[in-house]
Amino acid sequence: MGQGQHLANASYPGDSNYKPSASGTTGLTAQPGTPSVTTTPSSSSITTAQSLTVAVAISGGTGNPTPTGSVTLTSGNFSSAATTISGGGATINIPAGSLATGTDTLTASYTGDSNYTSATGTAPSVTVTKATPSVTVTPSPNSITMAQGLSVTIAVSGGSGAPTATGAVTLTSGDYTSPATVLSSGSAQISIPAGSLVTGSDTLTANYAPDSNSSSIYNSATGTSQTVSVAKATPTVLVTPSSSSITTAQGLSVTIAVSGGSGAPTATGSVTLTSGSYTSPATVLN
Repeated sequence: MGQGQHLANASYPGDSNYKPSASGTTGLTAQPGTPSVTTTPSSSSITTAQSLTVAVAISGGTGNPTPTGSVTLTSGNFSSAATTISGGGATINIPAGSLATGTDTLTASYTGDSNYTSATGTAPSVTVTKATPSVTVTPSPNSITMAQGLSVTIAVSGGSGAPTATGAVTLTSGDYTSPATVLSSGSAQISIPAGSLVTGSDTLTANYAPDSNSSSIYNSATGTSQTVSVAKATPTVLVTPSSSSITTAQGLSVTIAVSGGSGAPTATGSVTLTSGSYTSPATVLN
């Protein structure tokens, strides 16, 4: 019997002692019932980088009509879209980063239908902790000389489905520290100038610092690369005489250029020039 006004009467078929009989018509008012709302999260503990699935069940009790309508789920500043009930229940997915860190209470609100009033139900508390993202450091190539620069890609990720990390990263190795570089779509590329790393096997460490948009979701984090082999470079020495032909009565001016290549540090030190029994004094490069 749905809610509202209804007319009822009773009839008696009679038996061996009594004739059939019928009652008069009586007006009845059926009030809508209040259903139970059960809210069940898929996990009681998540990080801000994880989503949460919540099952909501609406029941009027055994033998009563199956509730219809819709439910919404709220917690703090989060409010889900209204979700249509099917078979007395609904499943709602809360995207990663939607719940505040700490202890969160989920409340399901049912709209009601022709048989049932609106109703609410709360879930057991869910603990939400701030996530620590992964920081991947990828140098290219992994073997250079002191005369070569190095390109390094840094990716910061909370995992599949997690909010994109924002903020900045810095790169360090030995005495080298890069300027802070802002992430774009969760990654950044840093160029290490030639001569910045020491010879030998170098490990690069990236340090991630979240900005105001990510600080409520992600902790600071670090990541290290595989070792990069750095070898001392052999520069080119270019000798250019001012003339290709002279007499024994003439002097000769010779320009000597020492270079590690484009972008390489400027060579310092001195050079000497020899030819046969001739050896020049050592001359400081400038």
